[in-house]
Amino acid sequence: MKDVALQVARERPSLGVHALREYIQNYVLWLMQRDGLNTRLFFIGGTALRFLWHIGRVSEGLDFSAGPDWKPDEFKGAARNIERGLAAAGYDVSLHLREEKTVQRAVFRFAELLAELGLVGSKPQELSIALEIDTKPPAGATSSKTVVNLHLPVLIQHYDLPSLLAGKAAAMMTREYVQGRDYFDIFWLLSKWPDLEPNPLMFRNALAQKRDAGETGDKAGMGRKASGAGRERQFDQEANWRAMLIQVVSEVRWTVIETDVRAFIENSDSLLAFTQENLLRLLNQPKR
Repeated sequence: MKDVALQVARERPSLGVHALREYIQNYVLWLMQRDGLNTRLFFIGGTALRFLWHIGRVSEGLDFSAGPDWKPDEFKGAARNIERGLAAAGYDVSLHLREEKTVQRAVFRFAELLAELGLVGSKPQELSIALEIDTKPPAGATSSKTVVNLHLPVLIQHYDLPSLLAGKAAAMMTREYVQGRDYFDIFWLLSKWPDLEPNPLMFRNALAQKRDAGETGDKAGMGRKASGAGRERQFDQEANWRAMLIQVVSEVRWTVIETDVRAFIENSDSLLAFTQENLLRLLNQPKR
């Protein structure tokens, strides 16, 4: 399997390491299917948009929300089974685990892969793939199951588009730091489906949960910081979600957004229309 992953990456030189990572992500999803995890967790985030709806950007990790049948004490054993499956496929892999209050995180680090692909710098580098599980996701999401065959066929249980949009929008409004990929994802979703609306129940619950948790994680120089109690009071009023996002987008330093996104875009031509003005235009666009 490792040789196949390297060949896939060599055949897509424009993506390079991203093509390699994407193949391994697909294999991790296959291993999770083999172990029955695919129907007890919900696939979310940028990689879900990539695998299920073919968004034109790549993503570094695999994000999940815990389903009702997920038991947090299964996490370590499940992660080690994935590690063993990767090792059996020929990868030199190590596993690093971290558990926080509501997030379980497994990072798989692959030695020598980048060197074998000819992508090495002055310092030794490892390819890594993070797998995260939100053990206390906001209530109200709706979901579906889809068979996806990017490289290997897998059955994926995932949030639907309105629920994914609800999570993305709530994250943009409440993060203490700016993540440009959130902005690109919102731009992409609204350019594809102008009338798409977030799942209202999940959106309200996500806002309340993130506010109550006092989400932190300050990253210096990341453009926009949360503006404190004034912004929180506005969120509590459950104003129109588009108006709320317009305020956030209007305040951000767009060069930060572009810098974050550029490294993950499959085709740089897709960035020509990705401007602050155009994102605001999509958010201001009346429903058809």
